[in-house]
Amino acid sequence: MPNGYTMHVKDGITFEEFIMGCTRAFLIETRDTPNSQPIPEKMIPSEHHQNQMILSAEEKQALLNMSDSELEIAANIQYVENVKSRKKNIDKKIELKAKFDIMLLKVTSWEPPSSDHNGLKDFMKNQLTESRDFDCKLYGSDLTEIVKLTGNEWKKQELQIVNRSIDYHTKEHALELKRINGNNNRLKQLRDSI
Repeated sequence: MPNGYTMHVKDGITFEEFIMGCTRAFLIETRDTPNSQPIPEKMIPSEHHQNQMILSAEEKQALLNMSDSELEIAANIQYVENVKSRKKNIDKKIELKAKFDIMLLKVTSWEPPSSDHNGLKDFMKNQLTESRDFDCKLYGSDLTEIVKLTGNEWKKQELQIVNRSIDYHTKEHALELKRINGNNNRLKQLRDSI
């Protein structure tokens, strides 16, 4: 039974075409590209991690340049957004719980047409109860008081976030460069061998 790698053997593809087609499975950069698209001579790293490092560095500099009054305003805006977001989340859970409870009441009130349908009724009750208990549960983070940070506390928190982002993208970029360089070396060796 032919698959994506072997389907063109019947058409008389060359060994070189076959080996390069199979090579796609070993290169993360080409796994999702169509087989009709040739593997590039050289893999090029994505710009994602570099761009994120630049954005995070700019965000960090903006935080460091903020005046005390700007920090207080930003902390207040964040507090208001957190309160609104939490209220919206709790309201959605309460509304969804009411819908589950109404449906559960209908299922509980339903008289199955025969004893053969009792399993269906139990199944429906179980599905509704499990989904309601999971989807509508209020967790500790939903109930604890939201702390209003001072401007300097907010700045410290935001700097921690942005520094984690810089560290993460720096590490991931280095790993990607290492992977790309290794893949380029293996591709060259492979091409030289055929």
